[in-house]
Amino acid sequence: MAYLLKGVNYAAGGNVGKYSFFIQNNKIASVRENFRFANCMYSDLSDYAMGPTHVMADLSFPNLKFHEYKHYIISEFLLKGCTTLLVPFRLEFEYKWEEQLNKIRNQLVGSPIDYCLAVRIPFRLLTPSLIRKCRREKISTVFVELTEETNLYYKQWGWIRDALFPYPVTLVPLPLMEEKRKRREILDEWTHILDEEGIPHLDTPISSFAPLSKEVITQLGIYPQKGFLHVGGEVSYNLYHLPKDENKNSILYDSNRLCITVDKGNVIRAGEQVWYRSGAGNEIPIRVPRFFKVTS
Repeated sequence: MAYLLKGVNYAAGGNVGKYSFFIQNNKIASVRENFRFANCMYSDLSDYAMGPTHVMADLSFPNLKFHEYKHYIISEFLLKGCTTLLVPFRLEFEYKWEEQLNKIRNQLVGSPIDYCLAVRIPFRLLTPSLIRKCRREKISTVFVELTEETNLYYKQWGWIRDALFPYPVTLVPLPLMEEKRKRREILDEWTHILDEEGIPHLDTPISSFAPLSKEVITQLGIYPQKGFLHVGGEVSYNLYHLPKDENKNSILYDSNRLCITVDKGNVIRAGEQVWYRSGAGNEIPIRVPRFFKVTS
């Protein structure tokens, strides 16, 4: 089936303008400013702004019964325009890798939206063998817990760097201390050491339940599979109410203006109505992390 999303306000190449999206076989076949001839159905979206659906993290994904799980996913993610989750599983000992990995996969088997797996570890567990396990499972993100007792200099970073070839896993800091000064100090040390060692990392922590920026999902290898509208890509987008004389870019992260979410060609949210498609989500393996870079 072919149809046209006509005249929607969309940022392309850094410029916000009215664009039309030609959809065919549930893929974006073409994007133009105007289709002069289109022998198909169309929707006039000139009163809306369009953006890609969000990627969000949940650093402590709960194990809930179905009705609680459904309510949790709807309230924390679907109503916010999220159609891709970044979910780390907690690992305390390396020998429990398979057990914990299977556990999180079982928790997510009924997910209505796609998800990328990550692993969350104490600093002592950051080893070359763990990096190799991530490479085998195509897990591109490692959350590293940092406490007041963490000594970042007491680590053979050269061995870690060698293990990252040819699959450059990104390390994400997760400071657990409450005091702001101590958090800032350890994050400064983290950035300084990993920059010097040439190890892929984020300088700052990731928050749960908030849209991840294009820069972050690019670094983690999730972009452009997710969080990006492009020719040949899936039909997943958010539509926002667009009052006149308002900055179009400023509302793309405003969940109060969000009115419609489409995930892989299916409307899953319209107004306050949500269609929960249990089991429609799939695990998204990151086969080539850090392949793309943000240049603007």
